[in-house]
Amino acid sequence: MRQGVGVNLRDAVRMGIRHATRGEFDDPADPGIVVVACTAHDAAVETAGCAVVEHRLPLTEATPLYAASLAKLVTAMCVHRLALEGRLDLEATISTWFPQVDAGDRITVRHLLLHRSGLPEYHAVRLVAGYAVEDRLLPDDVRRLVDSMDVLFEPGTQVSYNNTNYAMLAMIVADVTGLPFRQAADEIVFAPAGMARAFVRDDPGTFVDGMANGYIRDGHTWQRAVHGSTSVGDGGMWWSGHDLLAFGRMLLRSAVAGDGDRDAAIDAMRRQVPLADRSLPTLATGCTVAGDGSWFGGLAEFTGFCAELRVYPQHGVALGAMSNRQDGHLSRLLDSVAERLDIPPPVVPPPPARRPGAPPFGALIGMGGAPWHFRPTSDADGSATDSIAVDVGTLSFHLVASGDGWQVSELPSHSAGWEGDEFVVREGPEERARLREVGGAVPSAAVLAGLTGWWWCPAAGATLRVAENGEGLTLRRGQSAPEPLVPIGDREGRWVLATPWGLLELDHDGDQGRVVMPRAEGLRIRRLVARDVRS
Repeated sequence: MRQGVGVNLRDAVRMGIRHATRGEFDDPADPGIVVVACTAHDAAVETAGCAVVEHRLPLTEATPLYAASLAKLVTAMCVHRLALEGRLDLEATISTWFPQVDAGDRITVRHLLLHRSGLPEYHAVRLVAGYAVEDRLLPDDVRRLVDSMDVLFEPGTQVSYNNTNYAMLAMIVADVTGLPFRQAADEIVFAPAGMARAFVRDDPGTFVDGMANGYIRDGHTWQRAVHGSTSVGDGGMWWSGHDLLAFGRMLLRSAVAGDGDRDAAIDAMRRQVPLADRSLPTLATGCTVAGDGSWFGGLAEFTGFCAELRVYPQHGVALGAMSNRQDGHLSRLLDSVAERLDIPPPVVPPPPARRPGAPPFGALIGMGGAPWHFRPTSDADGSATDSIAVDVGTLSFHLVASGDGWQVSELPSHSAGWEGDEFVVREGPEERARLREVGGAVPSAAVLAGLTGWWWCPAAGATLRVAENGEGLTLRRGQSAPEPLVPIGDREGRWVLATPWGLLELDHDGDQGRVVMPRAEGLRIRRLVARDVRS
């Protein structure tokens, strides 16, 4: 370790857990966490909490946990190793493997690695069809979805992080090697890294010996998360604490090695590629790089689990953590451990100057996803309070005035305020949402009546039914139950209607529209009319 040579790794990890989580993992009946740290000559692994809450089974260093998007690091390493062996060209277009994709001759393997393909998030596409993220999903299901996708932007021009890119890369690895991806990952990455218990679970019926259950907080109790989604490459991997340590050690050894001893595949994963405007995204060619370049690694979250891995080349340290609870606060925890190892905090640019402004009311929307509804609050006697109630999807919280902006009363680390015409929500220095008013007129009752009927989403292969129920419009996705559809304005010639999970934007003067949600910001839909049904 180039700084903090005298620091005891195990003590740093223990104190980091206690300080950063405020004792959240002290109760043996709570879901757990595993935290790892290593230098060139030392290593530490610490655990706390339960792997299976219902039976109070402790989480240990050998407990398999869902690694979620840390799997993308393994997939990228497979791709780069094949490229270095001359078996795969990163500039090859994906039409070789996905001939049905319309833009396949413009999307390269490198675009997939950089999250620049322009293809939508397949989880979002399935949501349009009425499925939940946790519903059973196999690699062949992902391929069927991909074959019907249109790009949302010209490949290579923008960055949109999503799972589709890496699920496709796993299919390419399997084709190039002639092996199931689970076997390719084992031979190319797991075995060389010494990740003895890591594996790819590509069948939801596969039993995982000693696995941790994932949990989501439900009030003051824990609700078990169900995992039926086993697409691979973007996820689908299970690692123990020992595996996380072994992988972090492999990345660290290459990062601090001399030029002749560096691992070219790991160097390639860390390479950042500027966009046309010369901006340098933090999503590199296979991993995440901190905004100030101080570390590289990955962050992950999926229903009931979260994980994070950081390698600090300048300090000769790798830190990682995995938890079987979705609110594990891993970034805060690793920040705390890093501080105890004398690693300076990242350089954070000052936030833009905020202007004082009236609190937001009504519906505000961001790039994608469900609208945020802001409303005033009152006491039991009807007197107005100085807080603002906010509802977004199934989440509700309150904003209270603080300086020129607001603070989330339930989460003091979250602040909010106006920046020009946009309302921005941050967690510490990290931006969580950027919202603006929809604008325009709300459609009349007569217009709304004309929007009812059946709509078709080709990417999802599903029908959407807009109907009236006497109280307003409802939307039914596939076979799902009807849900409220609330008109909130119009923009760019489309009526904007809010669902609990996103937006429908339907053309004023036609039978076309689109679905808007995170990482699938413009899925086309069209009205189904009699000629379509007959054909």
